[in-house]
Amino acid sequence: MLFGSSSFPLVDSNLYITGKDLPLRIGSFFNCNDSSSSRRHSSRLTLEDISEIEKLKALDHTKFSLRPPVAEEDFEERKAKAAREKAKNATLPLRRRDDLQELRTRLMRIDSEKDRKDIFEDRENELFSNSILKKAQEAEDENREEVRAMTNIVLKEAAAERQRLQQELEESLENERLLQIKAAQESEKEKLAKMRMQEEMIKQQIAERRLKRELELAQREKEREMILEQMEVLKLQEEIAKKQKAENAKQLRLEVNARNQILLQEKKEREALELLEEAKIVAYQQEKIRREKELEEKKKEIENAKLKSYKFICDKRDQQIDQLAKLDALRARRAMAERERAERAKEEAAAAKQREMNEALAAVRQQQQQQKLLQLAAAAVSEKQEYERVAAAQQQLALAELAKQQAAKQKRMQHMQELKKQIQERYLQIEKIKKTQLQEAEELRRAEEENKRAIERARASPPNPKP
Repeated sequence: MLFGSSSFPLVDSNLYITGKDLPLRIGSFFNCNDSSSSRRHSSRLTLEDISEIEKLKALDHTKFSLRPPVAEEDFEERKAKAAREKAKNATLPLRRRDDLQELRTRLMRIDSEKDRKDIFEDRENELFSNSILKKAQEAEDENREEVRAMTNIVLKEAAAERQRLQQELEESLENERLLQIKAAQESEKEKLAKMRMQEEMIKQQIAERRLKRELELAQREKEREMILEQMEVLKLQEEIAKKQKAENAKQLRLEVNARNQILLQEKKEREALELLEEAKIVAYQQEKIRREKELEEKKKEIENAKLKSYKFICDKRDQQIDQLAKLDALRARRAMAERERAERAKEEAAAAKQREMNEALAAVRQQQQQQKLLQLAAAAVSEKQEYERVAAAQQQLALAELAKQQAAKQKRMQHMQELKKQIQERYLQIEKIKKTQLQEAEELRRAEEENKRAIERARASPPNPKP
């Protein structure tokens, strides 16, 4: 027997034995990725397993002996290789290291399965070499102490390696835990900063809403003041409109009077120019003008009486309107004071009440305006009738003036024709005078030529000799 007992607990699976050309690892016969319970159950070697392992170790080329130096050299090489891999893997991240570890375990599993398959194939061949196995058993017994010492060394180194790996794992877990704590602290800080930002935003929104409410209240106060100002402006506009209408009526009367005065002045001027020819007509027109003046004065007196009565009525109505406006303003101020003291829930009712009051006031004002318009329309109709009568009288006068102007025009045309006739006769006389003057000039020219020719002939003829 190799270990001197029927079963031997293995501390680590990294136990190497020599056989054939290369050393074999005992942990390769087991699945490294099994659970802890299966690993505990499979970590004990039975007597049959140990005998099979001893048979495998006895399969050497010609010497049926173990080769511990080769195993030690191989173990040192593997240890150095593991150290190099550890130094290399120390620089890799944890995830990459886990991936490499997983890949390494898969490769080891594949190698173990392949080695197990080779072992089972070799077992079939070993059945035919019982004598060789016996010899190997004898050689194994001889070298039992040496193998046990090597196994103890390997187990100690494996335990130290496992402790070191466990410590590295704990350190990595501690680092990860610290990183997680740091990340949690950072996330907590971010949450606190976000909560502070949200708190600041909420405070800012509250301040903005408070400012908005104050602005709305100020705007409502301004609107109330504007409504009062508009009411005052409407009153002033109504008063100005009344004054403007009175001034327009007065201006119209003044224009009519001025026009009448202008017409009378023109008539007087025309009468002054035609006093000799139209004395009777002028007297008749003066009498007519006098009567018209009397009528105008009577009309003016009637109009003044009407205007006085109309003004009295308008003043009385204006006083009533002013009283109503004052009452309306007082009611509006009271309503606004009550509305300001009331709660927000009563604002709609107060607004409805104010609208009803405004509608009632508007209806009253509209009715007053309609009555005023009717009165003004009646006055305008009477004034229009009076104006039409005056216009008809003026039209008759204008027609008479037109007939007179046409007669004067006829006389002027006759006078112009007589003047044209006289001008033509004068022109003929001048033509005759010009012709006689030309004839006389021609005769004088001829007489002068005859005198010149007679003088030339007298000069040309020789003088008569003396006897």
